Amino acid sequence: MPVLGSDISIDLHIVGDVELDTIRGLVQENGRLRPELAGDLQRAIEDTAREILDGAGAEDCTLSVDLNLVRERVPGAPRQRVEADLNVEADRSALAAADDALDAPERARIAAAAEAQLNDRLRDRDLTDVVDATVIVTPVEFR
Repeated sequence: MPVLGSDISIDLHIVGDVELDTIRGLVQENGRLRPELAGDLQRAIEDTAREILDGAGAEDCTLSVDLNLVRERVPGAPRQRVEADLNVEADRSALAAADDALDAPERARIAAAAEAQLNDRLRDRDLTDVVDATVIVTPVEFR
């Protein structure tokens, strides 16, 4: 079946007096993405994408979100990055509807849902003043 997808970059970056190890501790466990963080981000992305697709009449699509911890250094301000692949699988007519539905404002909704999840974690640890979350959802493309 054809697949439509978007690449998502999820960054936690330092904006105040905090060590990078503090951010790593929030995101990693034994060099791997923390399972509870992965699950929360996956649900936030999938649930928002499902809501968008259902609202556009593309409910016959199968969604998947794969998350990976970026281990190499990311240029710019010190940060910890997680990459996600959002994939939509369906027949061509449903994918055409999904392609139309996942426009810039709707991708911004997906980004906002993931950022809200991260900001909740930062707030729980009193890190909102020193760590920012940024999520970028690329335009969808056929894979």
